[in-house]
Amino acid sequence: MFFNYDISFLHDIQDIIGKTKAIARTAKLLSSNSTDERHAAISFLLELSKSQLLLENIGSTPGSILILTTMKINSSDDPISAEKAGAVLKNLEKCPKNIKYMAESGYLEPLQSHLVEGEMQSIRKAYFASMVVVIFTSLVLFNPPSF
Repeated sequence: MFFNYDISFLHDIQDIIGKTKAIARTAKLLSSNSTDERHAAISFLLELSKSQLLLENIGSTPGSILILTTMKINSSDDPISAEKAGAVLKNLEKCPKNIKYMAESGYLEPLQSHLVEGEMQSIRKAYFASMVVVIFTSLVLFNPPSF
């Protein structure tokens, strides 16, 4: 075993990152003219977006979702950044507030998916409820209670 450290240390680091301007500054670097800076920034944001603790912080950073969406859509300009921006956006979808921010920025796919999922859950619930009624009715009709 190479590393033997307390996992809470990682949460402390994430908490510190969330309280600093690191995410806002990284988001600004996404618009850099330097390809190297853009790639470093998007790679860093991709790693940060894997943390449940930082999802809302990344999404609520002014301009971050708009820049990420633009990078994803303009894939011909920089395919590597576009792919990573798509991955960051996918991670950000895990936070409902970010879905709202994405829709406000004109990126509607996550909202649509979320609504369809919710609709499917409603359909499943309705189907389950109807099956319960059918089973209950069958039990009552074929096994009437004796008084």
